[in-house]
Amino acid sequence: MGKEGIAYLVDQDGVIIAHPNRELLYHSLRELSPEAVSTISSTIRFGTIKGTKKPFIPKNLGMDQLAARITSAQGPSTFRYSSPLDHRYHVIGYSSLKKHPWTVVVDLPEAQFLAPLNRMKTVAYISIGLVAVITMIISILLARSITRPVRHLTEISVDVKSDLPFNPSDIEDVTTGHDEIAHLGRVFSGMVLSLRESEEKYRELMENAVMGVYQVTKEGKFILVNQRMADIFGHASSQAFYRDVDNIAKLYAHPEERPKILKEIDDKGFVTGKEVRFRRKDEKSLWIRLNTRVTTNSDGVIIYEGLMEDITERKRTEKALQTSHKRFLTVLDGIDATIYVSDMETHEILFMNKYMIESFGRDMTGETCWDVFRGESGPC
Repeated sequence: MGKEGIAYLVDQDGVIIAHPNRELLYHSLRELSPEAVSTISSTIRFGTIKGTKKPFIPKNLGMDQLAARITSAQGPSTFRYSSPLDHRYHVIGYSSLKKHPWTVVVDLPEAQFLAPLNRMKTVAYISIGLVAVITMIISILLARSITRPVRHLTEISVDVKSDLPFNPSDIEDVTTGHDEIAHLGRVFSGMVLSLRESEEKYRELMENAVMGVYQVTKEGKFILVNQRMADIFGHASSQAFYRDVDNIAKLYAHPEERPKILKEIDDKGFVTGKEVRFRRKDEKSLWIRLNTRVTTNSDGVIIYEGLMEDITERKRTEKALQTSHKRFLTVLDGIDATIYVSDMETHEILFMNKYMIESFGRDMTGETCWDVFRGESGPC
């Protein structure tokens, strides 16, 4: 898992029950619900506070989105989140256990997750540069008697740069021999094969990425997309995506948003966590979390590259939860009885229904229950 990768175990309430860092053990990823606190207290699940008989209640780490994804997992999946512990983005893979209501989580910093991709790109560019430099130097230094094999190598290097097929037999007339040109040809052949192997690994990493990876020009023409990008927008393959989408503006649900996003990227150099509405091939709307930076390619052309994460299902879930919450509050406000909710630790009043507000003559949300209800100076 790399230098900073870790694996840990989370229970059904979002509490970390196994972790290599003992300081994070028995901490909750999110604020525990009253029901969870009640169950933990009654069963003394995590023991008692040292020197007392009071049940130990896990403290909140403030990772609500992460907890929601993990505890609602129906199968193996991945998620990208911002950690309040080290203020960096992390990528996790998680899967629930069959015999226990627990979830196994593997966590990597995003920089570590993307490091192999960046290294492979660097190796590819350096290799191409070395091939071009070596070929040019040799063409200048060598005499007329060796111009033909050098020219042949130059032609092959152009083909390689154009991503045409290469086989060592293509330069057999150069490599058969014991002179320096033959040695150069063999070195060249090995470098090309190594470069192609690196490109293949880079391509496999791209195609197997859990997020959409893309590069696009300022004008909106796609330079690079992976298979996940094609899947997100409803295309059978990246080739089909290139054929069907001639400009990224056509993917926006509201195309006028793109100039605003480009301005933000140009001003800051990047955007992270930008939630934007897009459209699939079938015209269905979807929500995308956008992480993009501006850079230039080897020709000095400005390009925008980054990751797209489909968060449509998460958005639907959030909306459903909001609707359910509003419906629940409406039901409570319709009951002719005093109903309120307070924090079990701070005793702060979190909610009062309409009947209770009218009965007491004011809304006391945010105040302390034992103070406003009983006029006492401390919990009874």
